[in-house]
Amino acid sequence: MGWVLSRMRIEVKQLPQWGESVTLRTWPSGRDRLFYYRDFEITDERRNPIVQASTAWFVIDVEKRERIIPEWWQTAEYPFSPKVFHSKLVRLKGSGYEEGQTVAVNYGDLDQNGHVNNVRYIEWILNSLPLEFHQAHQIKALEVNYLAEALYGHPVSIYSREDLPWEYAHGVAVDGVDLFRARSIWEQ
Repeated sequence: MGWVLSRMRIEVKQLPQWGESVTLRTWPSGRDRLFYYRDFEITDERRNPIVQASTAWFVIDVEKRERIIPEWWQTAEYPFSPKVFHSKLVRLKGSGYEEGQTVAVNYGDLDQNGHVNNVRYIEWILNSLPLEFHQAHQIKALEVNYLAEALYGHPVSIYSREDLPWEYAHGVAVDGVDLFRARSIWEQ
């Protein structure tokens, strides 16, 4: 069995100052029929929250690459702490992205299970925005859905589209099928 990250939401209140010490705290924050949730909070030296995140995980049979619900899933009792966000992590809708940049999945993109590392998808979509945009904007929120895995050699298409001012819909697809969807919010 193995844990798979399915959904994530990150909100950045402010970035730490150069050289500032921060504290990262994480805890299990709940479960439902499909997911176990783990939340995160980064605080500055004055213990003010500067970054908050929530993640949703499920269990797979690693050999079959299928989602499973282990016997202990419904019976185990855990002390859950409160969630950082009141709203649930949702499945993002596909947006009919326009044709984007295509890259082949390389060895350096893979994790120990042989599929694309979850951070690589985020790097791909952030890199799809021009340097000038990054120089003039700072990310405030990122919500992601991991839908299916990309494997070595797959040609993946990376899409980004501005839906509202400074709010982008993103996707990573193979042959028109979304493997990853994201929504990012920025400020100047």
